[in-house]
Amino acid sequence: MDRSTIAALAKGLMPVVREVVTEATAPLIARIAELEARPTEKGDAGPPGPQGESGDRGEKGDTGRDGRDAADLVLIYSHINEQVTEVVGNALKTFSVKSPDGGRTLHAGFNGAVQEIKTGIPLDVGVWTERTYAAGDSVSHGGSLFIAQKETSEKPEKSDDWRLAVKRGRDGRDLRPDDKRAAEPGRSK
Repeated sequence: MDRSTIAALAKGLMPVVREVVTEATAPLIARIAELEARPTEKGDAGPPGPQGESGDRGEKGDTGRDGRDAADLVLIYSHINEQVTEVVGNALKTFSVKSPDGGRTLHAGFNGAVQEIKTGIPLDVGVWTERTYAAGDSVSHGGSLFIAQKETSEKPEKSDDWRLAVKRGRDGRDLRPDDKRAAEPGRSK
């Protein structure tokens, strides 16, 4: 897989990852907002003023808080980390890449969502025979290699449906092993 294929895969899967993380953290974020929205308590009293006369005893007040407010935030942040790790970890276990056509198309699955990626990989399907070829199939014919540009059943060397990728070389019949080339002098600077 090249960089552009990986980037396309990541771009396609990013919304699904974002949804999984949002779903896992939503209740925890709501609890943090609830804690932060509580009314603030009065601050410390200023310096004492002159002592007044004693008054009548008042009614009994409400029971005070348990003092865990700050600890709640630490626990919530810790819980968020645990939840995100668990939910994303479980979602990543569902990640898969499959190819129904031998590598020409990739189906990347993540947490129930599937992203399809078309690759530009030529697939070697052997020596050309009379049959239908898909775009991207590469065949050898007459000593050369051709790549199908679209679906075709045409013969490679007689059709624009094929692109010549590697041209057949010379047969080497003109080789004369007895013919010795004169050695060229070496040069140095």
